[in-house]
Amino acid sequence: MLNESDFEDSDYMMEEQDSEDDRIDWSLFESNVDINEFNENQSVVVHQNSEDDMSFGDSQEKDLTMFVESDVDEMELYAIYDPASKYDPTFSLGMIFSSKKEFKEAVQNHGIKTMRSLKFVKNDKRRVYVRYAVENCNWKMNVLKVNDQASFQLRTYNCNHDCMCDLNVKNVKSTWLARKYESLFRSDPKQRIKGFRTNVTEDIRCNISQQQAYRARKWALKAIEGDAEEQYGKLWDYAEALQQSNPVSTVLMQLEGEFLNGRCRFSKYYICLKSLVRGFQSGCRPIIGVDDCHLKGPCQGILLTAIGIDLNNELFPLAYAVVGSETREA
Repeated sequence: MLNESDFEDSDYMMEEQDSEDDRIDWSLFESNVDINEFNENQSVVVHQNSEDDMSFGDSQEKDLTMFVESDVDEMELYAIYDPASKYDPTFSLGMIFSSKKEFKEAVQNHGIKTMRSLKFVKNDKRRVYVRYAVENCNWKMNVLKVNDQASFQLRTYNCNHDCMCDLNVKNVKSTWLARKYESLFRSDPKQRIKGFRTNVTEDIRCNISQQQAYRARKWALKAIEGDAEEQYGKLWDYAEALQQSNPVSTVLMQLEGEFLNGRCRFSKYYICLKSLVRGFQSGCRPIIGVDDCHLKGPCQGILLTAIGIDLNNELFPLAYAVVGSETREA
């Protein structure tokens, strides 16, 4: 039988054997591997992952390979772009953007803020490269798409500008002006173009042309009031709502011809509410006046109205219609 001394001796012998094997393995490693060459290879690996190689040059395949091999979990350590500060953006290396559209808007706002014209030298599904319009400026930004995600990451960023500011910034577009100054046109839809151009120049310190101001006001009013052509597409819903809220009323709409995609085109619209007829019969003088006015806008037309006079000598609407032209038939 084995006793405790046997176990102790066997443990000691096993430990001694393990240390001896380790010593033999290390000696084999030293005899078969060049230590200097091994250290040089290790330094090369570290250099490939250094920050200097993160800048994207002319080799596009190298850029994509480096990005594919990167760990997506490391993105949690980087900052995320805040859309609330879109008109005053700040960037940092490794910043995450939710989409390419968000990054392009941030670049446009940055160019206007710094009074410099920026251009996109590469713009595809995976890469967006931005440079300054002047060739002698070292400012640049490169973003790449994160694997299996819709977000983009800022992989190269040189924030140093070697150029002068300019009042004529190409990134100032009429659509950008409409979005930024929509509240101004909402409070004053009849904003004068001359005053609007002066306000913009004082605000962003960039010049805009008269045509840009006109287009900006047009896009802003369209966003506020809606598209007139889309409103014509809701006339059937409007007629149904009138019939439900005012039973026994007369609501007629006439279409003509064949329009795009086999759809008919709007021609005439007539509305006469039953409550207005009863009010005219019970409390108005037996006089009906008819008048018209021209409608302005992309669809145009003529608005016909039939009115009466109540006991207070005030106008009382009876019916109204929208027609294409002022003719006997209409």
